[in-house]
Amino acid sequence: MLSLLSLAAVGALLLHQSRQLAEQQVALLEERLYAAHRAELKHYVELALAAIRPLYESGRDDAATREQAKALLAGLDYGDDGYFFAYDTGGNSLVHPRKPELVGHNLWALTDPHGRQVIQALLHTARRGDGFARYEWEKPSTGKLTGKLGYVVHLPRWDWMIGTGVYLDDVEREISASRAKTRARIDATLGGVAALGLCVLLLVLASAVALNVAERRRTASRLGARARRLLDAQEAERSRIAAALRDGLGQRLEAARIALEHAAARDDGAALAASHSALLAALDDTHRLAQTLQPAALDAETLAEAIARAARDAETAHGVHVTVDNRLGRFAPQAPQALALSRLAGDALALVAVREGTRAASVELHEDGGTLCLTVRGHGGANRGERSDEALLQALRDRAEPLGGRVASTASRDGAAIAIRLPATAPRSAAPEAR
Repeated sequence: MLSLLSLAAVGALLLHQSRQLAEQQVALLEERLYAAHRAELKHYVELALAAIRPLYESGRDDAATREQAKALLAGLDYGDDGYFFAYDTGGNSLVHPRKPELVGHNLWALTDPHGRQVIQALLHTARRGDGFARYEWEKPSTGKLTGKLGYVVHLPRWDWMIGTGVYLDDVEREISASRAKTRARIDATLGGVAALGLCVLLLVLASAVALNVAERRRTASRLGARARRLLDAQEAERSRIAAALRDGLGQRLEAARIALEHAAARDDGAALAASHSALLAALDDTHRLAQTLQPAALDAETLAEAIARAARDAETAHGVHVTVDNRLGRFAPQAPQALALSRLAGDALALVAVREGTRAASVELHEDGGTLCLTVRGHGGANRGERSDEALLQALRDRAEPLGGRVASTASRDGAAIAIRLPATAPRSAAPEAR
């Protein structure tokens, strides 16, 4: 939305500046057109003066000479509305080829619709010497009063004013046509810019959608991979529990059943006592298996016991000597963290113990500024490079990350080490872990 508003603001600014530029160009063109027409009028008057110059400079002031000069001026024209006029300083019309009925009449008091005294203003301009004046006059080709730009000069020896002019509606038509062309050109340019901007916006939106879709796919792929790992871990756990029940607890219970049957048949007290002990051991195994699956809430003491039990299990399962250095003291993390930590310790011990040639392992546990630090090291052994090791390491990360933890591993010729850092306080979204 912000991008659309920014694009609209830029477009509005560009439109405003383009309109300003168009008006500046039209104003410049108008100035040039008027300058061209002023130069043209001045040139026409110079041509008229050149036509009558031999008579004017002959030194004759008789009526015949002046009538000959009037005839020359009346015969000069350029187009339907281009002609020359002449007045004496008293306001009497001497030459007017488009309205000959005015010749001989005194137009001193003539005014245009705006109240300007036309002939007096022209005479004043001619005497002053700047030459140009604006007024309204009937246009011959239309018969309507139209604005006109006139240029006049004074002939002092004959006391005449001669001049010509251009009707301003022709100039305005040229300016309007130029203004329309300029605006059309600018509108076409703005249309191209707008189309380009729209294409860029659509491209950006398409890219954003594509990135969003790709990110969703990557997220779905990661979630799918994590779900598959979770299912694999659950299957592995079920297999482990089934093996424990079948190979351990099941065999003990079967042996106790057979012993009890024999003892009952012989009424043998010693055999009964042995069967009783076997049943107690089976019950202990049952309790230990249940504790592994879902231990009770752990405090500082039971957490230490859980880690010690994980060390004993690793010794039994893998035949390695495990030492535990627990420096938590009375520090007790929250239940989800303690439960995750006990399981992380067991899984990390299993991971380092399976390295070929591992002779011993150590577990170090301490607290650092509200963070639980667990380090499991295997001494000796070579990494087998099996994919199952990577799966176990990823399972550690999957268990630690939801609780805000991090897992790092290193391996060398001296052994493997797994460092786990876990906040002592569970995030609000973390629930007690069940397995």
